Amino acid sequence: MAAFVGRMASRGIGMGKALFTTGPGIATLATAGVGCVALQGQFGTGKDFFHHKFTTTKHPDKIVDFYSTEEFLQILGIFNFATNFVLAGVVWATDTDQKNTVWNMMEISFDITEREQTLADGTTVVAFFNKRERFKNYIPWTNILLWDQVQNYGYRRRADGVIEVQHHGESFYGPWPVRLLVQLHSYYVIWATEKHINSSLFGSDDLEAVEKQRENIPLAVRHRPLRAVHARSPPARPPATRPPARPPARPPARGHAAASTAERAMAARD
Repeated sequence: MAAFVGRMASRGIGMGKALFTTGPGIATLATAGVGCVALQGQFGTGKDFFHHKFTTTKHPDKIVDFYSTEEFLQILGIFNFATNFVLAGVVWATDTDQKNTVWNMMEISFDITEREQTLADGTTVVAFFNKRERFKNYIPWTNILLWDQVQNYGYRRRADGVIEVQHHGESFYGPWPVRLLVQLHSYYVIWATEKHINSSLFGSDDLEAVEKQRENIPLAVRHRPLRAVHARSPPARPPATRPPARPPARPPARGHAAASTAERAMAARD
């Protein structure tokens, strides 16, 4: 084992010397550097880096509750163990209830905007809702910023009463690989959110089932078609029963048949 590690270390040192002391190595480093600068300019710091939406007919109050509580965090965390890890490290600020830190490496702050609308029947609903969150990631236990991003989650009520849910990446500052990961994550989040909100469980009183669904949306979606097939299947019919078999007819006695023949002959002569 020690010999293997020594050989790998020697190869690494040799490659490092070749990169920094030879013409082809220096050209490779220059090309990689130019490529990283170009990628950073195209996919790094920027604004409006994603925008997703879907529609639903669920009640606005249920959607407000979903985004305003830890329920949406379960979607962001993808898996239950990741959500629990984040929650275990949360420390709320003492001067405001809209800011917290997570494991001394991420600062989260948010603000909520709501606008109400009075409908024709006199009822009042929240016609516009937006939760604007800022995520700042640092090297743990330092003030050295790694990346900084702002995202918006909310909805608007259209004139026809349909709710249009929107997720918007407002701005991103940081290295391009992280931004690409955030964008990929945003596609999952909008997909999982749509599947959850437009499910039959969302807004129901079966809190245990709703919680279980939020903990693993992919698994819930995978099982949903099976449940739908079972629900549409007609009830099983009882097995058909056969009527009891009839005993075979007995042939008439030979004497009785002969008497009947003689009677018919006599009737014909008369």
